[in-house]
This record gives sequence, structure tokens and C-alpha cells, in this order.
Amino acid sequence: MSLHSASSVTILIVLSDSFFPRVNGRYDAFIVEYDMADFPITFKSFGWSPRHTGVYERVFTDRHGLHVVDGGGMSLTCGERHFALEGAWCWSTTVGPRYVYGPLASPGYWGHRYLAFWGPRAEEWIAHDLYPFDPQPISPDLAIGACIARITGLLLYERPREQYQAINQLEEVLLTLAQERAVQSSRQPAWLEYVIARLHADLAAPVDYTGLAAECHIALITLRQQFRRMMGVPIHTYRTRLRLHAARNLLSETDAAIASIAEQLGFTDAAYFTRQFHQLQGMTPGQLRRQAQK
Repeated sequence: MSLHSASSVTILIVLSDSFFPRVNGRYDAFIVEYDMADFPITFKSFGWSPRHTGVYERVFTDRHGLHVVDGGGMSLTCGERHFALEGAWCWSTTVGPRYVYGPLASPGYWGHRYLAFWGPRAEEWIAHDLYPFDPQPISPDLAIGACIARITGLLLYERPREQYQAINQLEEVLLTLAQERAVQSSRQPAWLEYVIARLHADLAAPVDYTGLAAECHIALITLRQQFRRMMGVPIHTYRTRLRLHAARNLLSETDAAIASIAEQLGFTDAAYFTRQFHQLQGMTPGQLRRQAQK
């Protein structure tokens, strides 16, 4: 650990995993904490891990976050919404919602870069719809990960000039992402939003994928191929992960029996439910419940 002090900036480099409350796993890369005054944005912390294996559960109260997944695959739950991120993605965190994130499968990993920030400029970004945003795929030519790396490099300086450069570059990244979202939205077929809404509906009921494709006036094979291309996972896998994340919430927040939870979510075989849950979460339903009760 090293500490550098200045009149307006304190940089604390922590070479451990103690900053993050964990469900399991470890954070095996550096994290830097800041205490800066008189800037429109306070950078609270940043970090990077090329092969992250932890599963984390967080509710943020004093920071927003910009995150990049740049390797492996990550499972993300925000409130009641679930996302499966494979490849290169950017996602945001903000005050209020409950976030759970970790590898898509066990064993598995995900590459992670992030910046955490706070301040009046962030409120302006929110007011102008630059932030927060749903996870979005990022093309290699955007080089968002490299942009964040440059920003974190600036933050290691104690001079105000570099701090303002970091703020301006973060704003440029948010503007670039907003422009990319606008382009992606114009390309998104009308049926995709309908299909996603149907998949999030009654999680206990089986999905008639042939009927769903017919409702969207497309062939079943087109539905399967295009959904996987745009969402990163097969449609059946996406639905299964929604049910398993709902199970996680019920295990953590209720006293319902595990077999009852499995039945509520349409799993007729409790052993199959346990295997699927372990594969996604890295622990059995019973282990997660005991951990949540500590």
C-alpha cells in the first residue's frame, strides 16, 4: 500500500480485495480511493482486473460508476432486471438499485475496468440523459476500455489540470456512448423489445417459442439466431438465467423452502434446479441462503 498527499487530493492505492463486500471470489487488482475537494466531479475510486472471478452484491449510496467488461462473460442483475454480458460491454451503476454481478458461469471470469465518481457535474449528465444507461455492447473502434485507462492514468497526478482533463475525458466517453446508443436503437428491430418483455413475464410459465416467433411474424430459426446475435446468449439461456436470478432473490429475501421456490419458478425437478443454480452462481441454493442469513 502507498499513500500520496496534497492539499486537495489524497491518493490511496490498495493492493487487496478488502474494498468490495463479496459473495465469493476475490478482486485481484489495484483499487485507488480519492478524497478531492472543489472539483465538479469527485473520482471516488477506480480499479481494473483482467480475470475477475468474484460475485458481488452492492447497493451504492454515494457514487455512480462507469464499468467496462472487456473479456470473459459477466452476469448482471439490476433490481429485477437481468443481463448476460459476453464480449465487450459498458454498463453503469448509480445510487439506489441493488446490483449483483459476477461470472456468467462457474468456473468463469470477466475482465473489469471501472471508475466511480460523484458531484454536481454528474447531476447534469443525468439531467441530459447521458447517465445512467442499460448495458450496451461496445465495438472495438470505440476503445472505451482504453479511454478509461487513460483517465485513470490522469488521476494519478496531483495537479488540478490533470483532474479537469480526466473530468472532460469522462464526459467525452459518456457522449460517445450516448451517440452509440442512439445508433443502436435505430437498428433494433421492433420485435426484440416485445420478446424481452414476454421473457420477463410470468417466470413459472413455459415459453412457447414457436408461438412467440409467430406473434412477431418471423421464423423460429430467425428468432433464435437474431436474439443470440443481439443479446449475446441463446434465448432459452436468457430465460433460464432470469428464473435463476429470481430464485436468488427469493432465497435471500424469504424463508420459502428451496423446493417451493424451484416450483414457483417452473422447475419441476429440484435436482436440475440445484445444478443450474450452482453452475450460474458458483454455489448451491442452500449455500447461498446460509450466506445471506449471516
